[in-house]
Parts: sequence; structure tokens; C-alpha cells
Amino acid sequence: MNDVSTMGAYTFAEAARYVMAPAATIRAWFLGTTTGAGHFERVLQLDDSVHRMLSFRNLVELHVLISIRRRHRVTLFKVRTAIAILSEAGTRIIRWPSVICLPTGTICLHMWLAC
Repeated sequence: MNDVSTMGAYTFAEAARYVMAPAATIRAWFLGTTTGAGHFERVLQLDDSVHRMLSFRNLVELHVLISIRRRHRVTLFKVRTAIAILSEAGTRIIRWPSVICLPTGTICLHMWLAC
């Protein structure tokens, strides 16, 4: 039996309306993109990649990433760096929330982690 929170239910356009962000940005964060300027690697993993639909869990992840970017003004470079550091430490990125405090600053990043 599949977890309903991971089933694709939202298009990129629907997600854009819910989180008030451009659909193109959301698509790039989940699928990556290639432009004349180069390749942009995805930041988040789409649960339903076959149908290219976001799950409820993906909406929560997206909301957290947007909050980190907007409220705390953390760059995608820093988000990717934090993910890389956690990966090197053997932490696998998954979906349910934990709080990670980086020693370089006072901001705690809400990430989706498993220890």
C-alpha cells in the first residue's frame, strides 16, 4: 500500500499558486533545467517523476525551501552546500522535518533529514 502523502497530486502550476512562487522556478527545483547559460541541477526530488506531479510531501518540502530562501535569505548555493555536508557525514536526505543548526551562523535550517 502506498503512502498517500507521496502520491502525485499537484501540477507545477497548482503548487505555484499554493506557495506563491513561479511555476518555472518550482519546475527547475524539482527537475533541473538546461539553458543557454548552462545546467541547473535539481534541489528537491519529485515523488511522482513518472507523471511529473508533486505529492503533498513535495509541497511541504517546497514550502520549507521557499521559507529558507525568503525569510532567512539563504542562497541555493548555501542550501546545496548544507546538503553536501550532511551527505558527506552519512546523513541521507529524506522528507520529515528536523532542525539542523550550522556552526557558521545563528540561523537554524529546517531540512528533511534522517540520521
